[in-house]
Amino acid sequence: GDQLKMVHALHVMISQLLMLVASTCVEKDMCAPNWYGPLGYSPYFYRDELPNVCTPTYKTARCEQSGLDVGSPLDELDGTCNAAHSSCFLTKQNCNETLTCTDLVSLKEELRQGGLNIVCRHGKTFWDQFAQETSGCLSSGDCISGGASRQRLLQRLGEDEVVGWAKALAELRIPLEYIRTSPFHRCAKHGALVGQCAGVGDVNTTLDLLYMAAWQEFAEAEGYDAGATHIDVKTSQVWRIRSLLGQPPAAGKNRLYVSHGFNMKWGTGLAVDEGTCLVLRPDGAGVGGTRCTRPTVSASFTYPAGTRRFSLVARLSNEA
Repeated sequence: GDQLKMVHALHVMISQLLMLVASTCVEKDMCAPNWYGPLGYSPYFYRDELPNVCTPTYKTARCEQSGLDVGSPLDELDGTCNAAHSSCFLTKQNCNETLTCTDLVSLKEELRQGGLNIVCRHGKTFWDQFAQETSGCLSSGDCISGGASRQRLLQRLGEDEVVGWAKALAELRIPLEYIRTSPFHRCAKHGALVGQCAGVGDVNTTLDLLYMAAWQEFAEAEGYDAGATHIDVKTSQVWRIRSLLGQPPAAGKNRLYVSHGFNMKWGTGLAVDEGTCLVLRPDGAGVGGTRCTRPTVSASFTYPAGTRRFSLVARLSNEA
């Protein structure tokens, strides 16, 4: 009897592990808020990324949202930090490279053929401006109307890396249909630099990629009721980035989007450092017509016709 119980328990555990490994972003609920979840992990790359939300075609990098639980020792390797707990403080999203030359050559060919959506977190910023932005315009809800002087900006290194990345796209003849960015200056500048260096004339900003931390401005722009909660507003922003990533580009072209870390993490379930991009293929089942609602948001959102679930091809750093 005990042996049978042990065999059954082992079978269940193996089944759960197989489900985790097989999990891809084409299986997720398109109306769900945060595909990544509330966890932040110890700031060490001692393990494979969990949860394994999307299995990439090319394992070019791994990233995670680190976190510090003040109730746990700093060197605790097995602990997780849950943002819902007051003792947990999430820190930066960090990435390290796991790429190979073979993967990069194959990825280059896929990009040349088109049909992919690339979404990048803006390039490296002046991180010492984080507190200024957080306690300033994000708190008062006027980052866009207040202008670039109140926002965290790209540093020169970040600009140089973006320029190098864009020149590489041009040299490799990677076709871009257009570029869309968040209205935040760091994203708009990122997109403009790529457009200039890669010869892409169609570059514009869109509120669909607006920083989730600026949810108050998004709610005002969308005409939401005053009682809309930050979680519900941010979730409605998540639907929009998923919608963009799920719409196929024109034949033989790719689309480039530049947004923010939290938008990408909630929207795709994948953490990314500054300057890191996700290469996605909208090749899953159609979700056009799917209607999503949240309790305190007055307007529903319906995915446009032609929108599809997307799969992860690769994470792509500036260096890659």
